[in-house]
Amino acid sequence: MEQFINLVRIQINLKGLFSYGNTLILCISGGQDSNLLYLIFTVLKYQYNLPLVLVYCNHYWQKDSVLNQQNLTRLVYLNKHPIIFCTPFFLVKQGEFNAAFWRYTSLQRICFFVNADLVLTGHTSTDVVESFLFYLIRGSQSRLITQFQNITLNEYSKLYFFTVKKTTLRKLIDSRLNIIINTSANLLKVIKPIQNLTRYEVYHLINFFYFPIWVDQTNFSMRYARNRIRYQLLPLIRFYFNPKTDINVHRFLNTLFDDITFLDYLTLKLKDLNNITKQTNFFSYTFAFFFSCPYIFQKRLLVEGFNQIKVRQFNYKNLELILKFLYIQFYKPELRKKPIILIINKKIKVVVNYSVFYFYSL
Repeated sequence: MEQFINLVRIQINLKGLFSYGNTLILCISGGQDSNLLYLIFTVLKYQYNLPLVLVYCNHYWQKDSVLNQQNLTRLVYLNKHPIIFCTPFFLVKQGEFNAAFWRYTSLQRICFFVNADLVLTGHTSTDVVESFLFYLIRGSQSRLITQFQNITLNEYSKLYFFTVKKTTLRKLIDSRLNIIINTSANLLKVIKPIQNLTRYEVYHLINFFYFPIWVDQTNFSMRYARNRIRYQLLPLIRFYFNPKTDINVHRFLNTLFDDITFLDYLTLKLKDLNNITKQTNFFSYTFAFFFSCPYIFQKRLLVEGFNQIKVRQFNYKNLELILKFLYIQFYKPELRKKPIILIINKKIKVVVNYSVFYFYSL
């Protein structure tokens, strides 16, 4: 156990996951991953002087979750740690996205109430591989690769306090808002300290200490895509293609993250140097500059511009439509003799005026 604690301590010091005296929220579910995280930080909190607050989110999807709540109460009572039990005031629909949206918005509110700086989660390296395959199959953009790092910054549009009506919050859940990319600067910093440990190592550590755990039955239900990846897809890949799939995926993700970080840096430099306007409600480029850039930077410049004007609920189809429209305007300059206005998805307005094009948020 001491070796694993030292491994986590090395990761904390090398990557600067948190500072001395930070107030931390530790998400605990009663499972083996979060329980091991709790054991490790029960030791580390004295070395880093960390005020630790535990949070358990109960979806009330299972009857025995109440028994798990009682078990966690005994655990924190013995160790004299504060714990917050978060329960929904409406029925959370069963589904990975709905549950994650409710948990992260609840954590954001709790961080505000207890003045916490960081949120700790018990994600392991096996979870990283499963998440990568999940996002890859879903066709997510490469920016989501940053979620696999030890530190993740999640943004939210607003804080949902008790003034929000139940019907309004249900509409927000049903509209499937993106909990990772949204429209404000309300940041929730999530840290994954045991991400270098595999689920196999965590299992044997918990068994060695005879630590009581609660098994979530939804982890075995094949109605969830993540469980199908865990129990069907990954075993097939490991058996028939490569038994070292997990190691290779981690190596690929580290390389890809470095490449994405470098491309993001170049994109921001190009945007700052060539964006004609410095306003927050619109941005503009000249046709000469925009089409002198490679195709990959054209898309990235548009995405960064949309982030600037806080328009982030657009998809790949909208991006391709905008690029096609700009290509037509560039190669047929006679069309630009008069100003042209294009409205896309009732949220983005494109104005072409001679050699310059502008983007506005509606």
